[in-house]
Amino acid sequence: MNRLKKHRKKSVSDIIFLTFCTALLILFFVVFMYPIAYVVVSSISTPSMRDGLSLMPNSISFEGYKAILQDKTIIRGFLNSLLYTSVGTVVSLSVTVLTGYTLSRDEFKSKNFITVLFVITLYFNGGMIPTYLVVKKLGLLNSMWSLILPSCISVYNIFLTKAHFANKIPKSLYDAAQMDGCGHWRFLLKVALPMSTSFLMVIALFFAVSYWNSYFNSMIYITDLEKLPLANFLNNILIKNQTTLESGVFSSNIDEISAQRKQLIDYSLIVFSSLPVMLMFAISKKHIQKGDITGKSKL
Repeated sequence: MNRLKKHRKKSVSDIIFLTFCTALLILFFVVFMYPIAYVVVSSISTPSMRDGLSLMPNSISFEGYKAILQDKTIIRGFLNSLLYTSVGTVVSLSVTVLTGYTLSRDEFKSKNFITVLFVITLYFNGGMIPTYLVVKKLGLLNSMWSLILPSCISVYNIFLTKAHFANKIPKSLYDAAQMDGCGHWRFLLKVALPMSTSFLMVIALFFAVSYWNSYFNSMIYITDLEKLPLANFLNNILIKNQTTLESGVFSSNIDEISAQRKQLIDYSLIVFSSLPVMLMFAISKKHIQKGDITGKSKL
């Protein structure tokens, strides 16, 4: 039967449909990849005005990357982002797993009430000023925790985790473990988590990308320049045009470097700041392919 399916001739309508889909996918690929390719090529071109949107570099030059690596402020921001992203991902994933697992248990009597409270936060929140006052009263201003604790919970990810534990981990498995004297903590650590590696990698990737790209909270809560993440420096360099890498500090005067060289540094900084995210996707690729975040059971 399988051989018959393989050798079945495609009809004219099938060929037309597949050709259309293939052409559409190629078009989407070009549309999305062309800007990325242009930025990468521009980051290694000589600091001169490039003609149009050509993907051919004038000549290879890593001057932009050298300027970035020699700037202590950018390197400090990069290291800060690594720290905030690592700690924030661990904290957020821990809270999400514990909350999702608890809400997935039928014996937890208050799960419906707490779920309703979580749903309310999807539509209403305290706002920026009350949140700032809470962070200030807790003494978290100008610290790493001001960037992590207020945003460590994602209700969407909690609901995904809850659905995963409820549908992917058979209840009979917990009943059997309970008969052997296995409690919730041991079942979660020894059974549920090892069975959910791919799913948790996907959730961790969501959190990591969110922390890495976040810059608004640090604009509000961080006052010390040395504690700012890389996203803030990227925002000031590319959007506000207030930084020269040669001085290593914020400046409103950008006449010290030519427009061509600044453009080269801008492109290099975009690629430099995107490398960790690309690396995270590359590492998590096989887990993303295996991880089912829909929570639908295949049993």
